[in-house]
Amino acid sequence: MGLILDEQEKLLCRYYAEVGNITEAAVLAGYSPEEAFAKGSEILTRSSAMRLVKRQRKLTGGGIDEIRSALRRIIFGQANDAVGAVISESGENCGTDFFSVSEIKRVKGGGVEVKLVDKLDALRLYYELECRAETLGRSESFFSALAKTECPSSEGDDIPE
Repeated sequence: MGLILDEQEKLLCRYYAEVGNITEAAVLAGYSPEEAFAKGSEILTRSSAMRLVKRQRKLTGGGIDEIRSALRRIIFGQANDAVGAVISESGENCGTDFFSVSEIKRVKGGGVEVKLVDKLDALRLYYELECRAETLGRSESFFSALAKTECPSSEGDDIPE
């Protein structure tokens, strides 16, 4: 457990910077689902790992990429484990992804109410975000092309009347 991160641990840090979920990042980095949360937690407590995570977030610009990642987790994620952990009597939910859960409430009579994030709303937001990004990309291309064109001379000789 040295301070120097091996390649798999660095990969975990990069995925964690993107997805923000320890278990998911560890599985993406190649750890087994059974050990993912424990191993990821152990690695991310190291200062060298957190420095890499911060550096990675600065490189990717955070912001828009984090929003895309969060929306993808809502749209394509599974809520089964979270619901199972909530209704479980054992209380074992360590490593469970509660990202899609918006509210948990104990109701009279011992029941549990679990509200999930609306996947259709997330899909609409994701679509709008991608459309805006595509439009912005086209605008930037237009302005880049315009900047590369030659401008008429300042004396007005090349400007048609």
